[in-house]
Amino acid sequence: LPFAFAFAQAWPTVETPRRARRARGDDMTTQPLPLIAPRTRRSAGRLPGVVPPRASRLASLFGVGSLLGLTAASVLIVLMGAERASPFTPTATGHHFPAWMAGPLRGLLPGMARGDELLWQLSWLMIAMYVLYVFAFTNAHRVRSRWTIGALIGVHLAFFLAPPLQYTDVFNYINYGRMGVLHHLNPYTVVPALEPHNDPAFGLGNWHHLLSPYGPAFTLLTYALVPLGVAASFWAIKLALAVASLGTLMLVWRCAELLGRSRRSAVAFVGLNPIFLVWGLGADHNDTLMLFFVVLSVYLYLRSPASPRASGAWLMLAVFIKASAALLVPIFL
Repeated sequence: LPFAFAFAQAWPTVETPRRARRARGDDMTTQPLPLIAPRTRRSAGRLPGVVPPRASRLASLFGVGSLLGLTAASVLIVLMGAERASPFTPTATGHHFPAWMAGPLRGLLPGMARGDELLWQLSWLMIAMYVLYVFAFTNAHRVRSRWTIGALIGVHLAFFLAPPLQYTDVFNYINYGRMGVLHHLNPYTVVPALEPHNDPAFGLGNWHHLLSPYGPAFTLLTYALVPLGVAASFWAIKLALAVASLGTLMLVWRCAELLGRSRRSAVAFVGLNPIFLVWGLGADHNDTLMLFFVVLSVYLYLRSPASPRASGAWLMLAVFIKASAALLVPIFL
């Protein structure tokens, strides 16, 4: 994004007004008229570069239908995850799937499949979501903003109410925090296997022989959540990630505006990606929190490229959440 913005700033795209050219006598020269293709019955009455109304309406319907389909598919995935302990919810070990983990949507899909049949259904559902995603972001510029924004809010609400899908990362976050606050063990020097095994977060996590791979800013956040307990910490992290994701999409909207790109296409491309939805929001990965500060730094750079200190500071905070954000540091040097 910063390189694209710098190129756009350097490229001369603004034409001289006609009155200024006339004042300099530029209009006195005779310019050859462009060749005009002969009008045919099919092209008669159609301006160059103008999409026919029927095709535009069809594309708009495809866009709206794709947004509705993605929202419905997201809700269905959440209902399948919340119904009962399954391979889709690995934290429910030994069929331990308490109500606070399943969320408020448990019990709304009693006829859900089991075993391999469930995995096949999820696979086909993900393929359908990818197809709908392509239709959604390619036609987003033809759809009213309220449809795109409504779909984004809908899928975020659905995955906020979901149990942890596919991964156990969120309970490892909580366990590292409890190690430092309750058991006085440094998660950067002591593996969780050496903490008391009767801690409720220990049984829900599975990184028992892994030191904390996260930055100190995120570790301090998990420390602050310890007094809430395991269940409330889980939902507090989910809320923080959902808010951070919506904030990221708001910044993407503003970046697209600064670059002169379609804002609706930009937020649809980022926010409706099935990987981002299912394994980002649904799996409660802290990459969503890191991404917010990365995009914030890019937005501040686009707004004030001559003074990049503020953008660099926010990028360093992203690094202190997760070190992978450091890959973007050379852009700001």
